[in-house]
Amino acid sequence: MNFCLNCLSLIIFSKYSRVIIKNSPQTLQQFYSTHKTYSFLSTMKVLFLISVALATVVARSEESGELKKVSCGGHDAKVCYRCPLDPDTGKWNGESGCNGDCKWNDNRGCEPKIKVVSCGNHAAKVCYKCPVDPDTGKWNGESGCNGDCKWNGYKGCEPKTAAEIEEDISQFLRGNKEEKYY
Repeated sequence: MNFCLNCLSLIIFSKYSRVIIKNSPQTLQQFYSTHKTYSFLSTMKVLFLISVALATVVARSEESGELKKVSCGGHDAKVCYRCPLDPDTGKWNGESGCNGDCKWNDNRGCEPKIKVVSCGNHAAKVCYKCPVDPDTGKWNGESGCNGDCKWNGYKGCEPKTAAEIEEDISQFLRGNKEEKYY
C-alpha cells in the first residue's frame, strides 16, 4: 500500500510540476531560482506529509483489523480459549465463562461456535490449515500454528486440549510465557 501512495505522490508531483513549467515561459532552471520555488517546495512537502500520513493510517488499520475479538457472553477476548478467564479479576471461570460466540467442549475447553480456529495471526477452518498463510499461500510451518492450535512435530498443527489451554493461561498470567500473536 505504501508503494501505491508513493506512486500517487509522484504522479501528483509530476502533474503539478508540468502544469507550472508548461504555463511558465521560463526554463526549468530559471523556474527553480525564482520566488516560486518556495511555494513549489512547500507544496511538495505537504504532498509528502499527506502520503506519509495516509500510509500510516492504512498500515495501522490493516494491523488492527487482522483478528477480531470474540464475545464470551459477559466480556470480549482475542480468542475463545481465553473466555473462561475473567479479564477484570483474572479468575478462571471454566465453562461458565464460555458463552456468546463460543461454546464449551469437555475435551478442548472453550472453542468457537462457528467452526473456525485462531491460528494466532489469522483464522482457519481447522488447525492443520494454520501453517499456510491465507493471503499469500506461503507455508509458515510451526510459526503459523498458534492461538487455539499447537505444533505437534510430525503430526503438524492440531487443536490444543483444555489442559494445555489452562497451562498456557496460567503461564501467561504468571508472566512466564508470552502469547504468540504475530
